[in-house]
Amino acid sequence: PPYQPSMCTPPMSPPAASPPPPCIPQFAPILIEPPRVPAGHATELIIVNGGGLPDGAWLSFLPAGDATCSGAAFALGPEARLERDRVTVQPLAGAGRYKLCVARLATDTPPWLDAHFELAAGA
Repeated sequence: PPYQPSMCTPPMSPPAASPPPPCIPQFAPILIEPPRVPAGHATELIIVNGGGLPDGAWLSFLPAGDATCSGAAFALGPEARLERDRVTVQPLAGAGRYKLCVARLATDTPPWLDAHFELAAGA
C-alpha cells in the first residue's frame, strides 16, 4: 500500500496546518531488473530507475512485513554496494516479497547499524 502519514504520526484534532515530515524517506519509484530473483542463488540486479539512489549506496533486501529496516545491517551481503546501477543480491531466505532498505554512507566501511538504513518505499 502507498505510504500514509498516519502510520508515523499520531492522529491530531484538529489537523495541523501543514503535515509533519514523513518518518519514512521518500524515494522516487525504483525499477529493478529482473523483478523476480530465484531463492537460494546470488543474482546481479540492475537498477533501471534508481529513484535517486547514489552510486556507492548500500542495499539490503529484507522480508516484507513492516515499515522498518530492522535487521538490515545483519542481512547486508558482501557485494551489496550499488556500483554503476548494479548490485549483487546474496541468496534470499526463501520465496516471498522483499523490501529494500538503503544506507547512503559516504564510506567504504559497510553500515553496521540498522539506523543507517532508510526504507525505500515502493521498490
